[in-house]
Amino acid sequence: MNLPNKLTTLRFLIAFLIMIFFTFEINSKFLVILVLFIIGAITDALDGYLARNFFEITSFGKLMDPLADKVLLAIVLIGLVEFQMLQGWMVACIFAREFMITGLRLLLASENKILSADIWGKIKTIIQMSFVLLLLLGLAFPEITFFPSTNSAYAFYLGLLMVIVTLYSGMKYFYSCREFIKDC
Repeated sequence: MNLPNKLTTLRFLIAFLIMIFFTFEINSKFLVILVLFIIGAITDALDGYLARNFFEITSFGKLMDPLADKVLLAIVLIGLVEFQMLQGWMVACIFAREFMITGLRLLLASENKILSADIWGKIKTIIQMSFVLLLLLGLAFPEITFFPSTNSAYAFYLGLLMVIVTLYSGMKYFYSCREFIKDC
């Protein structure tokens, strides 16, 4: 269990803590969730950098790193629906894409092939993390009008753009694997 894998494991714990804080009825819960999410995003960037540059890339990391990202994001997105920053259909589209790409990765893995993140997968992740950060900032600091507020057009358009980029990146993965899928 090298340092990048420990950071990946930490992201699961952070996701669990965020889930717990979403249920609390305390004034500072959104600030705590925001800080935890930022720590989770930093561990996501850091574990990949460390694995590629200083440690060995492991099978655990290849599987668990994207899963930890999905768990962290899923919990926060569901919380954002609960607090009316995103609409349920938006999160359903994002989850559908994530499940489909995970299925594609498993299918490829059964043939000893690896589907690595491409540029659009990385752009999707950056946009999701950035927009979720803005939405959480809106919950943590509702008095600052620059940040989106509950049920605002700003929040809606951030969510819509996040869905569009997410679905586009998913289509790119399937397109890049079309020959493999055709042969299945």
